[in-house]
Amino acid sequence: MKTEVGEREMQLKGLLSYHQRQEESTLNRKAALYQTVFFICWFPSIILGIASFTTNYSMSRYFWLVVLQALLGPLQGFCNSFLYGWRRDSFRRALSERSSLLSTNRATAMSVTL
Repeated sequence: MKTEVGEREMQLKGLLSYHQRQEESTLNRKAALYQTVFFICWFPSIILGIASFTTNYSMSRYFWLVVLQALLGPLQGFCNSFLYGWRRDSFRRALSERSSLLSTNRATAMSVTL
């Protein structure tokens, strides 16, 4: 009874256990990574959108940014699959099983270690 009351008090006060702090830290790192990739992929679009409202906007001046936008926009889909999928053990395990099934000779075939 006393232990339950103590744990409830700690939860109400905001005290976290070591395991909870580790999980929160891992979650914060993952969220920061996802947001960073999103920002990098969409930064050229944001700059082009802001620049298009200026009076001296010309497409030839920002052509390099348009090309960068065309490359990074679709790349976000690949980055999302990499970030969300490859961080899961089950996805990496399924990928390694599939690659081993495609090879005819496991001893000489190159395998991807994830």
